Amino acid sequence: MLGGIKMAWGYKVSVEADEDLSRMPQKIRQHILHLVRVSAPEPRGKDVIAVSGPEWRGLYRRRIGSYRMFFTVDWERQIVTVVRILIRSNKTYRAVKGHGL
Repeated sequence: MLGGIKMAWGYKVSVEADEDLSRMPQKIRQHILHLVRVSAPEPRGKDVIAVSGPEWRGLYRRRIGSYRMFFTVDWERQIVTVVRILIRSNKTYRAVKGHGL
């Protein structure tokens, strides 16, 4: 809050996450984008956990069906940045770690 005014949260989608979305079926892509827009104002919402371990500091994960959305939160500026959106597999976390996190 700034001077009693509640500030709106914003969101950004990284180039990698945008590429992830482009490879998904349209129906799933639309559902995930809707959830990104809806959840941006409350980054600690349902199915969200902080990814544990020092190398993951500041990274959160939201479960969306069989997909995992990884994001960071700038609490001061109130911006959620979606880093990757991947189907859950035994390679999911390696794929996220390989992108500068």
